[in-house]
Parts: sequence; C-alpha cells; structure tokens
Amino acid sequence: IIDITGVTGGNGATENGVQQATVTITDDETTPTVTLSGTTTIAENAAGTATITATLSTATTTDTVVSLGFAGTASAGDYAASNTTITIPAGQLTGTITIDPADDALYEGNETVIVDITNVTGATAGSTTQAIVTITDDETTPTVTLSGTTTIVENAAGTATITATLSTATTTATVVSLGFAGTASAGDYAASNTTITIPAGQLTGTITIDPTDDALYEGNETVIVDITNVTGATAGSTTQAIVTITDDETTPTVTLSGTTTIAENAAGTATITATLSTATTTDTVVSLGFAGT
Repeated sequence: IIDITGVTGGNGATENGVQQATVTITDDETTPTVTLSGTTTIAENAAGTATITATLSTATTTDTVVSLGFAGTASAGDYAASNTTITIPAGQLTGTITIDPADDALYEGNETVIVDITNVTGATAGSTTQAIVTITDDETTPTVTLSGTTTIVENAAGTATITATLSTATTTATVVSLGFAGTASAGDYAASNTTITIPAGQLTGTITIDPTDDALYEGNETVIVDITNVTGATAGSTTQAIVTITDDETTPTVTLSGTTTIAENAAGTATITATLSTATTTDTVVSLGFAGT
C-alpha cells in the first residue's frame, strides 16, 4: 500500500484528497502441506527412541503446529511420547517427537503405536498423515507346564491340586485345556474344571481333584491330567500331572463256608460259599482244591 506523505514544488501543487495505491504480490509458492514419517520398528528394551517427523513441503514465515492423535495395540503404559504436537519453526521444514518404549517383564507380543495428524495450524495436512511404529517384545512366547499333588487318600478331607504355571506373565488371560485319563473312572473323582485360566499378569492357575469315597475295594488308582490345548501361550516340556488315589479299603479276604453234612441219597446238594470281606470293582475268582476220605 503506497500513500502520498508530502508534495513539494510544482508551483504549490497539493495532494488531491487522499491518494493511495495498492500492489498485491502473489506468492508463487502453493499452500504448504505437512506429511508424517518415522521409525517403523523399535525393540521394547532398546536404549534409544523412535522418531516421528513432520515435514513441510515448503518453509513458512511462521511456526507450523501439527497436532497428533495416538492409537494402536500398544496401551498408554507401553510407551511415552515426548509431546502430542510437533512444532516446525518458521523457516524450517521439519519438526519431531520421540516414542520411548517401556520395558517390562510381561509378554505382550509385538504392539503398534499409530500416530495420526489430527490438525494443522499454519499449513494443511498432506497425503501421508499417519506413521506406525511397531514395538517388538523382548520376552519370548511364554510356555505352560503342569504340576500337582502326587497322592491323595480316597477318604481324605481335602483335594488334590493341579497347577498350570506360565514361564512369563502375559497381558491377557491364558486358557489351558485339559484331558483326563488313568485307571480311575469318572465316578472315582470330581475335577473342579476341565480348563485352567491363568489371569492376565499372573503366573499360575489351578483346578482341584476331589476323590470319591466308596465302600468298594479298587486298589490304588491314577488320574492322569494332560494339557490338550493352550490359548495365549504354548505348551512347555511338562504337560502331564499324575494323581494317585490310594484306596482306604484294605485288601479284601475270602472265606469259605457251606453245608456240613448231606445224606448220600439226599435230593438236594450241598452248597459251598466263598465270601469277600469287602466288595471289589473287579470279579474275584477263587480256585478250589478237593481232598478227603
């Protein structure tokens, strides 16, 4: 904008009213755009940080402020962002923030931090408005092993405990599916569950085996518990636990009794009876020998 500030000479010439001329300088640079880029992968226990860079297509005469949003499978506690905005100073083309992963003792698997441009002041968002950083877990995939009470008496007041143990705690629940076998039948015991759930952040979970007390002699019997499937981890080296149920009935005895006398010409027969002291779950066979006069 050009204004007349004074007139001299010209035989006393003066400004005719207020004289002003406006010249518009059209910028030959287009409106600048901002794009995002950054480190694609960083280990959870890395010493350094991942860098997210905002880049202007053209430098500007004022600061450019890029507002950011954060998403992905990584939670807020899995990393720390140095800022939620990137400021590109006047005359510069780039600005940055950093992503610092948090090292913990939990198995989480690889997780992502998705950074998006949510707003730009001083420019406009360009074609690439998102950067993704993958945080690689430094814990190995956890394994599950089984252990438990080895022996319990049939008439015991308590129960046998089967424990599933993770090598490393995880951020999600681990479900261990179980199969049951052995010489004990289904009626000889009751399992509290057919799966063991290990809660997120914990290392162990349990079920119980409750033996059934009966009046039958069965001898000692086994309950063999095997891992059949694992969700959220993998089966380890020890995938079986064996519980022996010891019988509280003593080994049964057999006695003989019978008719003591019978006439040679009797119409009937004499009966010999073998009697067990305790009933058993299997047939008992008594072999006999014969002697006399």
